[in-house]
Amino acid sequence: KYDEKAKQLADYFDFSAQILTAKPTLKSAVELPTKVNWLKSIIQLKTKLNEKFNKVVLSKMTTLNLSSVINSKKVFITNKNLMSNCHHFYISPKPDIAFFSLTPETLYKKENSVIDLEAIAGTRPRSSDLSQDKKYGDELINSPKEQEEHQIVFDMIKDLTKELGRVTKGKQKLLKLKNVQHLYTPLKIETKGQESALKLISLLHPTPAVGGFPQAEAKEYINKNEGYERGLFAAPIGHISKEKEELAVGIRSALVIKDQAHVFAGCGIVKGSDPESEWDEITVKTKYLIDSFYE
Repeated sequence: KYDEKAKQLADYFDFSAQILTAKPTLKSAVELPTKVNWLKSIIQLKTKLNEKFNKVVLSKMTTLNLSSVINSKKVFITNKNLMSNCHHFYISPKPDIAFFSLTPETLYKKENSVIDLEAIAGTRPRSSDLSQDKKYGDELINSPKEQEEHQIVFDMIKDLTKELGRVTKGKQKLLKLKNVQHLYTPLKIETKGQESALKLISLLHPTPAVGGFPQAEAKEYINKNEGYERGLFAAPIGHISKEKEELAVGIRSALVIKDQAHVFAGCGIVKGSDPESEWDEITVKTKYLIDSFYE
């Protein structure tokens, strides 16, 4: 047993030495779906929108095959420092396996009988040029398509939670992140009694921002058509205690296994969605994270 423990410790230090070296190089990248299949899937989905659903969130997984073991913690910390106004999660069940998320989306926060919720949907890129950045933001605010997508998210959250207590709507604003900006509207609920965490999670998840609306029909469509298991991507992640609860949604995330990284992001598809624009949006959402993995 002593020899086994010593070998485990030696292997761990050997692994640590590997991950402290320079960034690996990219051997190959595989997108699922490909751009061609993404465009086809949106065209197909749009024929069903407003008949079965108002919105469905489709996602893309980019698999990076790298030249050496990935220092996932270093990648996470680098991005964490750049994404200060997000929830940050890092889970590593084994030294060479990790899942992390830098997510702007809160599922809910609860303190005593007060629940805080957020509706986030609609996206435009950021720009280092202040006038261009403002132009993108103004486009987002004034886009009927983006406002429709945002309203679907807001209405579903409000409808799902109306039995919990009095709902107060906050003012819509822009949530500006490092590489993208979103429409954001806060909600507050003063509950009638103590609601269990499991009840709130089952009620709210998946939100229209990661699933769609109606909830059950959108989820069924995703399961049948997306082509891979999402796993912890878009899952509720957070902490629950007696006094407080805070759950976020694990988007803008990556699963790292040895020398391979799977990077995830999604886009909400509504009747007014343009397939090419949605591809551009999902590419912008993942670019900063993908680029941080390799030289």
